[in-house]
Amino acid sequence: MKLLSYADIMDQGISVFTCSAQILREKLVVNFRGEIRVEQPYTYLSPFLEDLSTKLDSETISQIELNFVELKYCNSNGFYALMDIIELIYKKVRGRVT
Repeated sequence: MKLLSYADIMDQGISVFTCSAQILREKLVVNFRGEIRVEQPYTYLSPFLEDLSTKLDSETISQIELNFVELKYCNSNGFYALMDIIELIYKKVRGRVT
């Protein structure tokens, strides 16, 4: 698997939320882990979104897998951050989503 981009939100030196985007053959695998409960998470995730957007342009992707299994908690602000990530992927990639 090739790591495209990685986001990490930390709270008092502890990683509380991570999002990784990886390529496996022509499949984009996006994993969401931890707890996203911070105010204005977009400020933490904007570099990730910019990086992912750029890197997706150069990839051939036929399938997308969004994995929320390890996401333990998400408040309303976190939900909007997740939707920003998913919306970016939907705009950049034409592929079947699972």
